[in-house]
Amino acid sequence: MKIFITRPSVLIFTFALGVAAVFGIYSILSRNVETVAAPRIYTFNHGDDIAAIYSRVLKDKGYHDSDVFIEEFARDDWSFGSLMADKGRVPGADADTVANYRDANSKPSRINEYFADRPRTEFWTEDLANDTFGKDGIAGWKTFYERYSGSKGIVRFSNVGFNTAGDKALVFLSNGCGSLCGLGTMFNMAKAPDGTWYIAYEKDVWFS
Repeated sequence: MKIFITRPSVLIFTFALGVAAVFGIYSILSRNVETVAAPRIYTFNHGDDIAAIYSRVLKDKGYHDSDVFIEEFARDDWSFGSLMADKGRVPGADADTVANYRDANSKPSRINEYFADRPRTEFWTEDLANDTFGKDGIAGWKTFYERYSGSKGIVRFSNVGFNTAGDKALVFLSNGCGSLCGLGTMFNMAKAPDGTWYIAYEKDVWFS
């Protein structure tokens, strides 16, 4: 009886050839499989709309990722109450939109998730605020611009309120840029038939 002894080099070559063949077949088959991105799951309803609204306001008002901080928590602006002094009405906004806005802003909420498609966004955090303004108050703006000389300041958004149909929205943006430098603006947003959001009306509520 003959005994065949296979050399180790032959075994290694055979194994490598098999792996290459399997990989080649997989590569061919995978070309015919369409890759579908998993849908983004947001914390709140209207997540895609909220992300689009924030992005549209920043774009239309000339704020770029590289020249402004976004405060990581959305909250109502102190001046919004003055707009609703007249029986709870806001210029250009429906009653149900205002009601939803007030409900959405009953407490602050983190908004980082709505900027996932803007990887260069820099968020203004509580740690940064304490480190910059904690000891000096408004005098901390000098420190701010020493560290971030090219910045246009810190943008804060409110949470977004929607009408019942979901095709109108209300959002507030404030920009702090110094001890006597800032602007607070209300935006009434509308959704076009193609699904894009645009600014239908805006009003500067305060400035300094």
